[in-house]
Amino acid sequence: MLLLSCYFGFGACWASFVTTMTSRHLLAPQRSYPPYSICEHCHHRLHAWQLCPISGWLSQGGRCYWCHCRLSALAPVTEALTGGSWAVLAPSNFTNWLALLLVSSGCLMMVTTDWQAQWITPPCLVSFAGLLVLTPVLHHWLLDSFLALLWLSLTFAPGFGRGDGEWLAILTLVIGARPTCAVILLGCLLALSNRRLWHHQPVPLIPYLTGGLWLTLLTYPTGWPW
Repeated sequence: MLLLSCYFGFGACWASFVTTMTSRHLLAPQRSYPPYSICEHCHHRLHAWQLCPISGWLSQGGRCYWCHCRLSALAPVTEALTGGSWAVLAPSNFTNWLALLLVSSGCLMMVTTDWQAQWITPPCLVSFAGLLVLTPVLHHWLLDSFLALLWLSLTFAPGFGRGDGEWLAILTLVIGARPTCAVILLGCLLALSNRRLWHHQPVPLIPYLTGGLWLTLLTYPTGWPW
């Protein structure tokens, strides 16, 4: 139990670190930041208790302690899912540990950029290679290749982002067609929680697909039914 708690804590802290660094240095490379964390709204310096993964957001009620502006729920959600994935998968050797670190880092970077700016960095898709170590599955290459081409063709469909198709195509070739379909189903169900969808406004899909991926990975230790 102590080891699992350590894995959860590491995953949550790593998610907090990667999302923060992505927001600062990938989404706003020209902007200067002080050598400490600040509120994005009032620029007040944050205390240590506010920086704690998950609990820092919950203790403030989802709003800044000083200016009371609403804080994005992206941070606690990614921290909880990443921490949970680390705890459940619990890498047993250095190879698995490195693979999980690679996958979580790439996913967190893509989630952050898509959520805030609606684009992803294609090199981050290389991180899916770590899934070959974490979830070795028997591939049906004909079906996998067909679906991968289908996802790529959908990039030209209206309302479907090009990065979304590339994301799904690479994932299909890595973990297989059937697990990818489960990821899409869970991702779409998670996307229903976004109010913008009900007002016919653009919704970033990668964060929800990544949530579906993490939820699918959480069931892997007990065996996927495919």
